[in-house]
Amino acid sequence: MALRNLERLNNKLDEMHQVAQTQQIADIGTMRSKTVTLIAALIALVILCSKVSAAEASDADLIKQGQAALKAQNYNEAITKFSEAIRLDPQDAGAWGRRCEAYAYKRDARSAISDCDQAIKVDPRDPKAWGARCFAHTFSGDYNDALADCSQAIKLGPYEADAYSRRAQIYSYKGDYERAIADCDMAIALDPYSAPAFSDRGFAYFRLGQTDNAISDYNDALQIDPFHRGTCAQLLSTPG
Repeated sequence: MALRNLERLNNKLDEMHQVAQTQQIADIGTMRSKTVTLIAALIALVILCSKVSAAEASDADLIKQGQAALKAQNYNEAITKFSEAIRLDPQDAGAWGRRCEAYAYKRDARSAISDCDQAIKVDPRDPKAWGARCFAHTFSGDYNDALADCSQAIKLGPYEADAYSRRAQIYSYKGDYERAIADCDMAIALDPYSAPAFSDRGFAYFRLGQTDNAISDYNDALQIDPFHRGTCAQLLSTPG
């Protein structure tokens, strides 16, 4: 009887051992399945991040190419590059703002202002977007709107030399040459290599009859940029 009970106990232990082994194998299988799922998710994340990084790099490259074209006065090429950047990232306020400038240089005020409106909508705290719209309004002859936008650009970005230089132009167009000179002084203090600021200050000095100061500023502008359009145009239009 005792022997039979011992036999039953031994069988029970064997049965329990087999159940334990089966459970262990199942647990290992589950763990492997979870591990494979995790690895697959990590691979997918790496691929996604690579695509995002590639898109960002591509967007930055397009903007860089657009800026180079803008500087070379190749406005159609600049617009093409900025348009491609916008297609990749419609939330890039900088791309909208720079395309606005390209349109403004082409005297396409409607397209320029539309792009700047979008740039400001995307990022209303971006001083460059307000400065670009100021530039567009200036070209269209809306000096009051231009002045308001440049002032907002300076409020948001008090260290933006371009905004002071552009506002100086507006003051000159409105005949307020003292304020134009003050803004040019600020622009030059922030960027001593700003040919537009020296040129615009030279124009304001000339209009005030301060010829020596005007000539000095024109010379500085041409030393910085021998082909600066504003300076050349002003010199050609100056009597005598």
